[in-house]
Amino acid sequence: MFSAKILGFDLYYIFYTFLLYSILGWIYESCLVSIRRKSYVNRGFLNGPIIPIYGAGALLICIILDPVSKNLFLVFLGGMLLATILEFVTSYVMEKLFHAKWWDYSNHRYNVQGRICPIVSLFWGALSVIMTVFLKPLSDSLIHKIPRSIGEVLAIIIMVIILADLVSTVISTLKLNQKLTSMRKLREEFANYIESRKIYTSAEEIRKKLENGNLAEFLENLRERIEETKENKEHSGLYTEIEEKIHVWREKYSRHSDHVHIIQRRLLKAFPNMKSTNNEYMLTDLRARLREIRENRLKNKNQDK
Repeated sequence: MFSAKILGFDLYYIFYTFLLYSILGWIYESCLVSIRRKSYVNRGFLNGPIIPIYGAGALLICIILDPVSKNLFLVFLGGMLLATILEFVTSYVMEKLFHAKWWDYSNHRYNVQGRICPIVSLFWGALSVIMTVFLKPLSDSLIHKIPRSIGEVLAIIIMVIILADLVSTVISTLKLNQKLTSMRKLREEFANYIESRKIYTSAEEIRKKLENGNLAEFLENLRERIEETKENKEHSGLYTEIEEKIHVWREKYSRHSDHVHIIQRRLLKAFPNMKSTNNEYMLTDLRARLREIRENRLKNKNQDK
């Protein structure tokens, strides 16, 4: 199995090159984001300490650019092009699969759909040169030092672990999107109910309040509106009904917003700028609710001391 060759490189070398640079990519990204956020962040889509896009990019450079590895200018241009294409394709596929943009370069000049941009592409080119000159000799030496028989067994074990990690993460991510969709539908149902009771002047007003403000603010505003109008004959008798409806609806909504799987929480922390393509304001609300829960736990912990 591991002796099979692709473009002159056996699968054993390909696997360990992919693994080593995936780990290096994870170390780089996790350190960078952790420093920026001043707290530890397990960066990356998978739970384990690897970011596959770095490993895949390194493989492309090692295999495709091997014939021109002595020409650093061609390595720079080729690495920049290959990594940029890989980044664009990865972004597109992940967005279509999970209905989310995991990174966004929209704030950078001359970006393409927020997926790629010149400044990052130049970084990939520079990184390709650094890898070819400094990192590749070290990684090749390390791979060759691993006893082949031990390395093959270890590779199979690692493959199984990565596959299990991938499956669990994909399932959790798909369920996260389902959670957001369910939360949106609950909001829409509640908005339709409030509209039918004519508490607000229009459905558009309700929609804007639900999308632009957080849920707690909306419910507080709704209660204030009910208090103002409960003496009105038109709304007489609705106060108790609406309060009960709010209570029941809030319980249903909390089942989604207050119970987030550990993998989903990690992903939300690892990708603070991730945007949902079809449930963005729900994602914002979920982040706010998780932040509120964390703050309450910290507050209670401090009070117990």
